[in-house]
Amino acid sequence: MKRPPNFFFIFSLLSILFVGLDPSGACLAAPNSAAPNSAAPTSSRSMELNERGMLALSQNEINKAEELFKQALDADSGNVSAAYNYAGALVTNKKQGQAVSFLTKYTKDYPKDAGLFVILGDAHFSSKRVPDAIKAYEQAYKLKPNYPGLPEKLGTTYGLVNRLEDAEEMFRLAVKNNPKDSKAMTNLANILLAQADADEAIATAKRALQVRASKELYVTLGSAYEMKRDFKNALISFQRAVDLGETRDEVKQKVSALQELISKS
Repeated sequence: MKRPPNFFFIFSLLSILFVGLDPSGACLAAPNSAAPNSAAPTSSRSMELNERGMLALSQNEINKAEELFKQALDADSGNVSAAYNYAGALVTNKKQGQAVSFLTKYTKDYPKDAGLFVILGDAHFSSKRVPDAIKAYEQAYKLKPNYPGLPEKLGTTYGLVNRLEDAEEMFRLAVKNNPKDSKAMTNLANILLAQADADEAIATAKRALQVRASKELYVTLGSAYEMKRDFKNALISFQRAVDLGETRDEVKQKVSALQELISKS
């Protein structure tokens, strides 16, 4: 039976998701796949404008970058790299609706480019349309399962709609692809915790701690220990989260309640 994710699970998942879907970072990299339907090489003028747009983006001149990417597409509509970057710039400029409209049309002409569907998913997610984001990410996954960061995006969005088994599969893949990815391990631990697998959640969280400690990770660890009624280790974990900057009242209340419980035992 599926269990609804608890408060700490949702918070930790969202915290990591927003890091993973940083649109500005996505804009800086062109899709890894070529434009399959392009009949001719990308024009040199379009390539130059795209490169200038990437330079502007790296200098945080987002509006300038957006305009340059658009000019690159005007010069050559088949420049898929410019299309990807233009859509990413729109998302960064909080023009998600324009990005979705543009990509919905563009992917009909270039339906085999995984990167375009990834940025479409990012645009949907930025507009809080998680089911639509999932559809876009799933299409990207069909085209290129090893697209960088895609398992994490799918795992996180699956988790948000309570598709926990699917989320677990994706985060296990993410950890397999990058065993040193503490964010993926933390999310995997959260997914396991949401499915009441406290033992494996603890084991996974401990592996993640060997890579990088975080307040979210210690909250997950504390919740798993609490599920096992190991209140001393739960207290230690929640307190460590507070030490690392955790400010939520729910966590502080956990610390106080566990301190009182332990003092009476």
